[in-house]
Amino acid sequence: MTILVYLESYDGELTGHAKEEVGMANEIATHTSQGIVGIAIDSNTSSLAQQAGSVGITELKLATIDSYNPRAYAKTIENIYQDGDILIFPTSTWGHEIAAYLAMDLEAAPITDIVEVRGDNKYIRSTNSNGVLVTVEPEGPKILSCRQGVFSIPEEQDSTANVTEIAAGEGHKNFRVKQVEPLQMTRVPLSDADIIVTAGRGVGSADKIPVVEELVDILDAALGATRAIVDDGWVDPDLQIGQTGKTVSPRLYIACGVSGAIQHITGMKTSDVIVAINTDEEAPIFDIADYGLVADLHEVIPEMVKQLKAMKQ
Repeated sequence: MTILVYLESYDGELTGHAKEEVGMANEIATHTSQGIVGIAIDSNTSSLAQQAGSVGITELKLATIDSYNPRAYAKTIENIYQDGDILIFPTSTWGHEIAAYLAMDLEAAPITDIVEVRGDNKYIRSTNSNGVLVTVEPEGPKILSCRQGVFSIPEEQDSTANVTEIAAGEGHKNFRVKQVEPLQMTRVPLSDADIIVTAGRGVGSADKIPVVEELVDILDAALGATRAIVDDGWVDPDLQIGQTGKTVSPRLYIACGVSGAIQHITGMKTSDVIVAINTDEEAPIFDIADYGLVADLHEVIPEMVKQLKAMKQ
């Protein structure tokens, strides 16, 4: 019996989810004594063995598929699955799609948003905007996904995984990827960021977002957003943090003009250090902030940027 970890990648690069998946697998292994094997599927596989080894994977099953096809990916993994194996997926769009196909084929119920492992077959998952923790002891095939920002990330290692090439599974005959247009990322993705600076409606208007972006760039941080300003069209929806957006857990979270609605707090309250800047001293964000500043962000942020630039000179 093996813990099979699907290492999500795109164009030959592991995504930010992989390290957390391995962290969860390590916790499970302490209870089950099962070995951990990575699975990577991509069109470009030349450096995946090295990348997998750097996150602690010693054995890697590797398949080459020209373009993303959830059925083909699921079949590839199903072909090496054996009874008793545990399957781990990221909480991502691809992870959910592939896990759903596998669950259908294996007649299993996926367990999503796991936040804690308490035994060889006992998992704690978060529901209701982190308001309820549910203990699950599954029967049959185990298909699991971990909540982002929860499990310890393994220390980086200078090693390369041993690779076994595996056959690609068959995909939908009527499913074909015609074109892929990657987003042009100029900043760190939210899922990979150690520092996140988030803008809320207190920024004032869309044309004042650059004030916050100055702080983002000087800190080499990621830009986040509340649902309010996403709904208003100020920023791209991919930047939304909260119940209906992304869940993050950076080392430092700076909330600028964020009131602190429970839907937003759900997605960032596990951050190591939370700093809040808001003119409203009654704003709920101050209830969870480690450091709070009741002030106008348009006065504070330029001064912060000035001081940070001076420190870097």
